[in-house]
Amino acid sequence: DTAREASELQTAVSDACRLYPGAGIAVCAYDNGQLLFEAYGGTLGCTNPEVVGASTLFPLAEATRMIQGVLIGKLSEIGQLDLDEDVGKAIGQPWLEGRKIRDILAGE
Repeated sequence: DTAREASELQTAVSDACRLYPGAGIAVCAYDNGQLLFEAYGGTLGCTNPEVVGASTLFPLAEATRMIQGVLIGKLSEIGQLDLDEDVGKAIGQPWLEGRKIRDILAGE
């Protein structure tokens, strides 16, 4: 049921925005060019309080980071990536040692 899926999507977006203050999310689902549902939440960032909506334009780098975050989340979900792994040791970069993947994704 599309209405139920739309409601679940909006709940997921709202939950994500509560977990990550300052994050903005825009999700739309289309089928053959027909908008099925859409959900928006959050702001453009900690320093930009503009609320995300249907006309929000995200900087490309921000969109790329979001896509990377989703892919990293999926890899973690299927057990292919440990979010608590030491990044520096994993890629052989001493200056990153002690930093976890989840910390970098959170902007820390």
